[in-house]
Amino acid sequence: MNILILNHYFEQDMEAILSFNSLHKIRTMEYGFFRSEALKIFPTEAFASIEGCSDQKYAQLRDLYRKKIRKLSGSLLHEFPFDIFVIPSDSFFYIRDFIRYVQGIGKKVVVVQKETTISPDGMVNDSKKIAKYLPFISDYMAVCSERHKKFWINAGAKPDVIEVTGQPRFDFYVQPQKWKIEEKKGRRTILFFSYDLKAYIPEDRGKEFSWKKLREQTEQILIEFAKKNSLKVDLIIKPHPQQQGRNAEISFIKAMAGEKAENVRYITNSNVDTRQLIVNSDIIVGFQSTALIESMLLRKPIIYTNWATEFQYLGRDMIPFSEYSKAIHCCNSTNEFQTLLSEFLNNGLEPSDITMENRKSIFSEHLGPVDGESTERVFKVLEKVKGI
Repeated sequence: MNILILNHYFEQDMEAILSFNSLHKIRTMEYGFFRSEALKIFPTEAFASIEGCSDQKYAQLRDLYRKKIRKLSGSLLHEFPFDIFVIPSDSFFYIRDFIRYVQGIGKKVVVVQKETTISPDGMVNDSKKIAKYLPFISDYMAVCSERHKKFWINAGAKPDVIEVTGQPRFDFYVQPQKWKIEEKKGRRTILFFSYDLKAYIPEDRGKEFSWKKLREQTEQILIEFAKKNSLKVDLIIKPHPQQQGRNAEISFIKAMAGEKAENVRYITNSNVDTRQLIVNSDIIVGFQSTALIESMLLRKPIIYTNWATEFQYLGRDMIPFSEYSKAIHCCNSTNEFQTLLSEFLNNGLEPSDITMENRKSIFSEHLGPVDGESTERVFKVLEKVKGI
């Protein structure tokens, strides 16, 4: 079986698939191939939202783009006559014409869904938008969890073409032979997952709310703690790959840390393997991030920053980390956060066996099976679809 995989921030899942494969011929291609062609035709505003390109004013441009893609499709198939096209999502408007083209000549398209955690607001409102503007058009879809399957059913996809496999990239957490353990030399590493200032804020409330104060307070406390304990602590700040306003955040961090704070590091490489960072950290700090749920499989303390006043207006629309106090530390004030950091340095805050059981339950709900066999199940899906 020949498999072509589209890489759209999909490196870790591709790595899992490629390392597991021994029977099939696999090639990868960058999403930029299609996006760059779309950028030659559509204005940038068409890329800004789910509904963007669907606007009637782009009808002629869509026809032009469709013709362009059909011309390019032949050469792609000539270079590599694949049987199955694997994509992390079919909700990028600029690959949908290629999907329809290859389906028209008898090829199969399978979504190995890269998205994982979905907020309550996303389950309702994002699914409605997907259903209206970018409905599922591929042949089959593998998703990480039953919750994620429900999202796509809400978005109009047929249940019988969606299969829960777990996420290939998360097999890593039960495969310690793949971990690249760094030498600590007696130091402890704090890993903070930064985030966009509008993360998980519904679009209709975007002008009203921001997480700026929460993020700045969190970083200020972390940096001051790292500076105070410079002989014992390293602080790593990891932004989201698609996070906006990174330069402003870097300037803020540099101003707080000063030039001599060698133990404070901001990750500028968007391709860094988050999983290896988690494995090599001693404590994880974050907000509305899937990485916090990923971290639950490891026996490490996790702190969720939970003190923003915006929670009283937005909390029920977000991932319910505040309800997971039996699995993680939910900080309701800056003072509590500072106290926890000190306890971590002095005592370690190692999670109990009961805490770990609670974590596995949460992980399973949002991210699926934790047995290390997700990649194998994905291949079984591909083989099944090839035979349809």
